[in-house]
Amino acid sequence: MYGIDFKTTKPLFKIRTGARFYGPTLKSGSMIIIQAENKLIGMRLPASVN
Repeated sequence: MYGIDFKTTKPLFKIRTGARFYGPTLKSGSMIIIQAENKLIGMRLPASVN
């Protein structure tokens, strides 16, 4: 999964999940929660995203 800044078109972060299929992604405060096949992955977002 890639996070991209649409204003500058530069990548902000990259998360390797090992999954091919994803469910909805949730942003809660400074955390992102990714539903990847049979697992949940939580990651703190870079300060530039908030």
